[in-house]
Amino acid sequence: MLDEQPKLADITAHLRDVVFRTHRNGYWCYLSPAWEQLTGYSVEESIGRHLIDTVHPDDRDMNLKVKQSLEVGQCNSSRHTKRMLCKDGRIIHVEVDVSITHGDEHEGRVSVGTIRDITERVEMEARISAERQRHEAVLSALQEGVVSLDLAGHIRYLNPTARDITGWIVGARIDEALSATLKIEDPHWITHLLNQLGTGLPYRHERPLKLISAPRWVELRLVPLDQTPAPNGGVLVLRDISAEQSLLERLRYQAEHDALTDLINRHAMHDILGREHANALRTGRPYALLICDLDEFKRVNDLHGHATGDHVLQTVALRLRQLMRRGDWLARWGGEEFLCLLPETEPEEAFSIAGRLCHDIATHAWEDPLDAMSPTMSIGMACWPDDLSDPEKLMLSADDALYRAKRSGRNRVWRIHPGDNVHEL
Repeated sequence: MLDEQPKLADITAHLRDVVFRTHRNGYWCYLSPAWEQLTGYSVEESIGRHLIDTVHPDDRDMNLKVKQSLEVGQCNSSRHTKRMLCKDGRIIHVEVDVSITHGDEHEGRVSVGTIRDITERVEMEARISAERQRHEAVLSALQEGVVSLDLAGHIRYLNPTARDITGWIVGARIDEALSATLKIEDPHWITHLLNQLGTGLPYRHERPLKLISAPRWVELRLVPLDQTPAPNGGVLVLRDISAEQSLLERLRYQAEHDALTDLINRHAMHDILGREHANALRTGRPYALLICDLDEFKRVNDLHGHATGDHVLQTVALRLRQLMRRGDWLARWGGEEFLCLLPETEPEEAFSIAGRLCHDIATHAWEDPLDAMSPTMSIGMACWPDDLSDPEKLMLSADDALYRAKRSGRNRVWRIHPGDNVHEL
């Protein structure tokens, strides 16, 4: 064996890794020249010492377990990492490859292997891990959901906000996750989003998206990752806009509804009338307009105050709403006026409905002090296509009919054309 050592030394003299050999009991019997550069100990002072002497105290139990596994034959080789103590007090990280082999008849089973310095790699991994933890801490603090996607559209990372919003998991396909989570009117945009991953171009979905399982709204945009040298996936950013959407819906509702009666207002009814008229032109189905006005309502305010007047308006609105059919529209048109839009309704049926409305208000059991006044209502009626050709002229016709109903004694329905039909109560 001694004759072989010069040859072994020639081979290992220029290796960066340490080549070693130990007796079965764990004492060094050969160390290549790289040992001194690695640990600061010379080969001469280390030969004959136990290998455990240079192992970090916290790693010695692990090292002994590896040694015992090799000795009892549980394994023939091992690759493991540990810390070693250098002569100058430094602590280094090493990777050890060790195998059991048979020496000469005097040595029996011996260990041979290499020791590689991986300190720089371990420190770099630690820096990367620390940086990752900092990034994850930042991402965890974000109120936006952040989802990392690979080029194939698989989820590789989600921050806590994204998990809370969507319930998605790492590894899922983003197209399947989106389809299962969001109410999607046009599925083609998901395909477009996946295609964007390969282009390196940003993408922003134009409309808010609503979750299927919860009353939450999100805004979605895709930010490409580093595209050097080729597209590398992207980051999907989800912003919970539920509060904003709720506010917008409340503002929209307030803009379209009367605060006192909770009926749609004049502005909203104009839009609805336009849509219904367009539908009537397309289908040829008739519709009717009823302008309902409370008779002598000013006397209610003058005699009993505006609070009582408001109560009358609210009660009338509720009664009219209860009498309307599914699909009919009712709006507070202004002051004490209400407008009823009856889609797909023939004039005879509309006239009958108007009569029921008049009768219901006239026979309503009002409480004191309104019981003595017994408020009534007059209605002007106009029908398309019999009366006039467009909504504006139809409104004028209904308004003129209301005026004639008032002049004729109130508490009645009037339609100007064709013929002066009147329904008196």
